[in-house]
Amino acid sequence: MISSIPSMICLMSSSKFIPGNQVNEIADKCGVSRTTVLHALNNQSRVSDAARKRILDVAKEIISFFSSVN
Repeated sequence: MISSIPSMICLMSSSKFIPGNQVNEIADKCGVSRTTVLHALNNQSRVSDAARKRILDVAKEIISFFSSVN
């Protein structure tokens, strides 16, 4: 059993990393669970196309925001 969740989650499609707290933010904005966000980011088939699109759109917004701040 894994005792801790990694602090960085890989967004496979763009080779960027999303910190765990931002995964929670994406989940809150999309009205889905953290697990659903992780499934969508890892392109797993457990997520509907509509939910995946919404999650990826919000993730791109968050990545863009943090990229512009740095």
